[in-house]
Amino acid sequence: MTKRETNNKPAGKSAVSEQPAHENAVVAAEHPAEKELRQLVDEKRYKAVFESAGDIMMLFDKKGKIIDVNGKSLDINGYSKEEVVGKDIRVLSKILTKKSMARVVTNLLKRMAGFEVPPYEIDLIKKTGELLTFEISAQPLRKGGKIIGDLGILRDVTERKRADQEILQKSSDINLINIINEAANQGKAFEEILHLVSRETQKLFGGNVQIVYLLSKVKKYLSMDNLNLPLRMAHGIERLIGGKIPEIKIKLKPGGVYTDILSKGEAVLTNDHDVMLNMARECFEDNTLKILVATAIKILGVNSTISVPLKSDSEIIGLLGIGRHEAFTESDMKRIETIAGQLVSIIKRMRTEKQLEESEDNLRTYLENAPDGVYLSDLNGKFLYVNKKTEGILGYSKEELVDNNYFKLNILSEQYSKTVSPLFSI
Repeated sequence: MTKRETNNKPAGKSAVSEQPAHENAVVAAEHPAEKELRQLVDEKRYKAVFESAGDIMMLFDKKGKIIDVNGKSLDINGYSKEEVVGKDIRVLSKILTKKSMARVVTNLLKRMAGFEVPPYEIDLIKKTGELLTFEISAQPLRKGGKIIGDLGILRDVTERKRADQEILQKSSDINLINIINEAANQGKAFEEILHLVSRETQKLFGGNVQIVYLLSKVKKYLSMDNLNLPLRMAHGIERLIGGKIPEIKIKLKPGGVYTDILSKGEAVLTNDHDVMLNMARECFEDNTLKILVATAIKILGVNSTISVPLKSDSEIIGLLGIGRHEAFTESDMKRIETIAGQLVSIIKRMRTEKQLEESEDNLRTYLENAPDGVYLSDLNGKFLYVNKKTEGILGYSKEELVDNNYFKLNILSEQYSKTVSPLFSI
């Protein structure tokens, strides 16, 4: 009696029935080309490489049916082999973004038609919800010169992409900082620099709204120093309120959103619509405008905001606010904090320069009106400055004295001239 007979199985029964139940459905429908593909992977010299590869490897037949996947595929997507093997390629829509799925199907069809497809990137969604980026390198498999299937190799390039993105972002941020510093060095007006910051941050982050508020000297208000809105949105707001957008002056009340942000001195990211409504309402004292803020937010298309206190050492001097439709990330907030820090440096520098100018003006006013003669000369005895009293004492006008040497003007007595001349380089 044969072994098949001792197992009480009909001698004419196909060998397919000896396969595990979950494989019967796959193998029973196999065409010769599929069988050849499976046999190719099952060969010892290929099997070890296929299963131990550090990249995802997937085998498809010409019609897009998944013939096999290696262990790395299952580690990444969290699915069992039974959930994918034997299924149409579109089963991958469970783990690929819609755009990526379309690219995978399109490129498979191109390769099966004999066209060469260079490596390309797709986004894969893990069962945990984490988004990963993979680079696909795929080659059609041939037998007797005919294409019978496709082997796809997917390499995780998520970290590389993140590193590249960080380098690009840092480069963009440094470029923005350089633009701001250059404008400050050229002596641009503060309002012009704020407009520049708004315009450039809008380019970097796609923000719809960028506002810089400065804290009043008495620290009771935040005053809007600039409001940079796209023209279409500005007109929409003005039609809503029936006039020009008013100057925004936020009263810092106990328990208010802005008061809380400034008191903590830390950047805040919010995607909470109610919080954004409260922030917008605090911008106005007029009750009519408070009612309209919900509609205004819709017009502006703001679904996410970042508010960064402008802090010089331990002193809060203002607030930078940015809003956009797309949700901000923690990474965005850190980048905006860096830009805000640079803006603080420029504000501090411009305030110092202004104070210095005011101090010089005060000193000049005092000297000009001093009751005594005051003059300044270099080591050669040339007048650099004289005040009104000096003009009166010497009988010369300022124009006659400045840039002239008082030894040559003979305004000193002979004895005094001999006494002081050794002190000068004449």
